[in-house]
Amino acid sequence: MFIEKIHPHTKVIFTMAMIFLSVLNDYTFSFYIIIPIMFVLHLINRSIQTFITSLIIVIPYLFMLMLIYGLLGELTDSNWIVIFNFKLNETVLIDILNRSKSVVVMIFMLSTLFKHTSSDSMLLAFSKHTSIKAISFIFMNVKNSLSHLRLRANNILIAQQTRGINTQGFIITRLRALWPMIMPLTMSAMLDSQERQLTLYVRGFDIESQRDNIETLKKHKLEVLFELLIVGLVIFSILSEVTIWLN
Repeated sequence: MFIEKIHPHTKVIFTMAMIFLSVLNDYTFSFYIIIPIMFVLHLINRSIQTFITSLIIVIPYLFMLMLIYGLLGELTDSNWIVIFNFKLNETVLIDILNRSKSVVVMIFMLSTLFKHTSSDSMLLAFSKHTSIKAISFIFMNVKNSLSHLRLRANNILIAQQTRGINTQGFIITRLRALWPMIMPLTMSAMLDSQERQLTLYVRGFDIESQRDNIETLKKHKLEVLFELLIVGLVIFSILSEVTIWLN
């Protein structure tokens, strides 16, 4: 799996650049370029399950937006679907895609980054740069919190099953079973985050000095070239937007 072998710095730059480009461009760039690229990338990497997991999150989000904007839409002759107060046409669909494009790209990019980047490699990549070492802490904190939340949520589902509560079926059924535990899960994640912060503080994570590590990460020349191309693409997009705005 080559995604794990890519330098964490390169993956972070690629992730942030794609999110930023999705904000600058319309929905066609996000849905017709970025998402197909991610699909091909996971297909080659044999990690299509990560792509499917992102879809499971994105589809309910888009459905919710479609329901909201469909109920607020105006009745016209060009409506595709009219069910009571729900109206769907091309204008509503484009509005939904434009408003959700950045969130959708963020879900696909961040899920890939968290799933296929280890905390150790991220710490090695950013620990020697004191000005941006917070990136490694945020990454480890979010990744560990998500893994702990998923483990605890599964344990709660098993406990709910033993009590005779139905937890099988669609996501709505599972959410109904988990809903009473949302607040305890959130509070436990916050407490775990504070404990990790104190642990890293005791271990000298915030010391402003050069660090020596037993293991080292070497960045390939192709990765450096790829980073330059991505940064150049972002700068070109910004200049294009500024030129259009000035004209």
